[in-house]
Amino acid sequence: MTEAFDTLAGTLDHVWATLAGAVQNPEAPARNPVFGTTRADGSPTMRTVVLRAVDPVAGTLEFHTDTASSKVAETQRDPRGAFHIWDRDEALQIRIAVTVTHLSPTEAFERWSAIPEGPRRGYGRAPQSGTRIQTYDGYSPGPDANRFTGFVCTAEAIETLLIDPGGHRRAEFLRASGWQGAWLVP
Repeated sequence: MTEAFDTLAGTLDHVWATLAGAVQNPEAPARNPVFGTTRADGSPTMRTVVLRAVDPVAGTLEFHTDTASSKVAETQRDPRGAFHIWDRDEALQIRIAVTVTHLSPTEAFERWSAIPEGPRRGYGRAPQSGTRIQTYDGYSPGPDANRFTGFVCTAEAIETLLIDPGGHRRAEFLRASGWQGAWLVP
């Protein structure tokens, strides 16, 4: 496995293969990355999301959310975000800085049409996500197609850290440089 990390090209290929494979494998660590944004007061905030699509050629990752979630307003105000993935089995950390674009209403409808009925209940809760309630079940579930959207996150920078007893490997890749990588001191 560590052979993939002997070269910069191998490292970057492994990252995109890991991300793309996670879309199809619910058990993959990369399936549920941590996504960070910045609140209105400038403080950071993070949450776990479900990776729904990856396009290695375009360098994009996609996940879905409720339009009333705080991350929608946060990314409308500041479209920068970041993903963090830790794969314990590979001892691999992946950090990805992204620029967020919201799905258009047409794109959101196309995605909504492909979602099974059960998971649709997560979109359109009343009162809206983040509202204080008196009991854990003091809300009504969705579904509400009008409260469904998604983010297409364009990778701007990728940083990896492989923890290896034979020698840790850390690399950085930047979109601005055509994804040419550079080794970093771990």
